[in-house]
Amino acid sequence: MILNRSDRRLGCIWGGAVGDAFGYAVEFTKRDDIFLKHGPHGLLAPVPDINGKYVVSDDTQMTMFTMEALTDNIADSETIERIRQAYMDWLTTQTSVPSEIHEPVGTLSIEQEMNVQRHPGGTCLRSLMEGGRGTLEEPRNNSKGCGAVMRTAPIAFSRALSHKAVVRRAIDAGVLTHGHPSGYLSAGALASILKSIYDHGYSLEAAVEAAIEHISAYEGHEEVVWYMGRAMSVYALETNIDGKPIEGWTGEEALAMALFSVRTGDTFRDVMRIAANHDGDSDSTASIAGQIYGTIHGVTVIPNDWILNLDVYDVMAEELRDFEYAVRV
Repeated sequence: MILNRSDRRLGCIWGGAVGDAFGYAVEFTKRDDIFLKHGPHGLLAPVPDINGKYVVSDDTQMTMFTMEALTDNIADSETIERIRQAYMDWLTTQTSVPSEIHEPVGTLSIEQEMNVQRHPGGTCLRSLMEGGRGTLEEPRNNSKGCGAVMRTAPIAFSRALSHKAVVRRAIDAGVLTHGHPSGYLSAGALASILKSIYDHGYSLEAAVEAAIEHISAYEGHEEVVWYMGRAMSVYALETNIDGKPIEGWTGEEALAMALFSVRTGDTFRDVMRIAANHDGDSDSTASIAGQIYGTIHGVTVIPNDWILNLDVYDVMAEELRDFEYAVRV
């Protein structure tokens, strides 16, 4: 089947949201306990809440705010500032923010579905409470948490940007809050992978090779490159660079676990199973895996009922319509 760009965009965004909901149900549950509760194959489908909805976390929330920023008709020179403002809008949905510090500039923050706390990342909260003004030249912390890579996928679809420019924009968006190279370069690497698939139909292997080439131009790239290479070359991704168990809490580990899941899973359901059934940050690893798999295979591979039962389905569908119009080609 020949996929058009809209199929890939929708596959990425819906795949990420479904993956987020899939993994969020077991994010803080140990692997042994997951299998004890859900059976010998682990979690195989999203877990509904008492209202029958699949609940997304801060990963999807922040991805949606990234989309809102990119939907606005703004000059390239202003894009990162608009993304920063969008993340500040998200902050107002998570905690009380004095109006003299920030007044929301978009409309997404007024939606009831967005004004819920779903274990927001500490680095994102702290950084944004300080304004979220980190740059490559002046990073504001040394965090390499996965809060940057899990939210920047929509940047891969920015209209009329070169591959190099997409990577840099994702890095600049990531370093607003995460100052360690493995935090912000993993965001750039994911955007590069998605861009290669989206623009050229690259295989996963070719897309990762291209991402490694782009990321290697930046200082501090070694760790992210090592993890991407390992994810694509080993049968079981179990230990990190120090020989400790991989749990996906950091940017480079979350990206690697997602890549490994996509590389080894045969179907979307299988990819979700691999990405979520572990000790660590299951919502982020499954969300990123869903973004990658959805971009490769398109939106039709995602179970439709999993999409329709997302707790943010209505507001996300509306946001996606605006985003689709803004990036149409």
